[in-house]
Amino acid sequence: MDLCFNLHDEPRVMVPHDDLSRLVKRAKEVNMPAANDRKKPKNAFTKQPKGLSAGTKLEESKLTRFNVFAHQPTWTHSRLSCPPESPARGLEDEEKKDDLSKYALGELGFVYNITAMSDICNSPSLSSTYGFFDRPNAYNIVQDLFPIFSQSKLSSYSDIIYPSPWYWYGKVTYNEELDRPWSEKEDKFYWRGSTTGGFSRNGGWRRQHRQRFVQKVNAADQAKILVNTGFGTSQHWESKLVNRGDYKEIMDIFFSHIGQCDPGDCEAQREFFTIKDRVEQQDAWRYKYLLDIDGNAFSGRFYAFLKSRSMAFKWAIFESGTWIG
Repeated sequence: MDLCFNLHDEPRVMVPHDDLSRLVKRAKEVNMPAANDRKKPKNAFTKQPKGLSAGTKLEESKLTRFNVFAHQPTWTHSRLSCPPESPARGLEDEEKKDDLSKYALGELGFVYNITAMSDICNSPSLSSTYGFFDRPNAYNIVQDLFPIFSQSKLSSYSDIIYPSPWYWYGKVTYNEELDRPWSEKEDKFYWRGSTTGGFSRNGGWRRQHRQRFVQKVNAADQAKILVNTGFGTSQHWESKLVNRGDYKEIMDIFFSHIGQCDPGDCEAQREFFTIKDRVEQQDAWRYKYLLDIDGNAFSGRFYAFLKSRSMAFKWAIFESGTWIG
């Protein structure tokens, strides 16, 4: 048996809603038994076909079932598996309104149900706010139920998830000796990274999630915070508008590299953002609060963050495989 593993970060299998519904219905009607339900499973290799010997050379084929759409918008493809009545399947000229009744937002913008929110069928606004939907860096797609093992996927894709080598091979390591006690960490919210998340062309970086986040955190506008207006043992929290600049000392969120962009877009981002020097992964342990955010797909840092003595905040819509080691 040949197993197909997708080495790209981005998913590949997008089955349209009608086809997927038909296949699910057929599987229920056939009611095929699972492999472990068979009374006498065969413990043997497949017999060698006639006319095929060890020295037989097979004719090479360059045919592929995948369509290559790298550096092109992917929202139209990504929503194909959503039900026709879902917000994501609305007309292109309609206002893209998310179905907040599915997951709800707190007064400060925190999501109450991350699973429902990351279902792109509920959240059409992602089409213009997430890098993958703007222009992914790599995107080879098949619209059949093809058994592809991928490191991560979005809710509308049908890839089979496997634990990424970034986790089990230790691509991003945690060195406990370089960590420090919580009391000795700086009281800051910290993130460093690059503009991975999509390929920027014709100003597309303004629609990509990492750039939107870094810009917002460092903007000279107002933000909501919660303040305690109670007295003594009585706790009463209310929201309040404040200037972001008043809290800039507790935020340390910057890019350290600009990439995945046409020359003009790269230069525009260098002029727009404050670019900090590159840092080592272990430098993050200096801070109490760490952000883990999707890049081109899942983030490979998350396991190291969980092992550390810092507190990790997760911002992701990609599902990734779990490795327990």
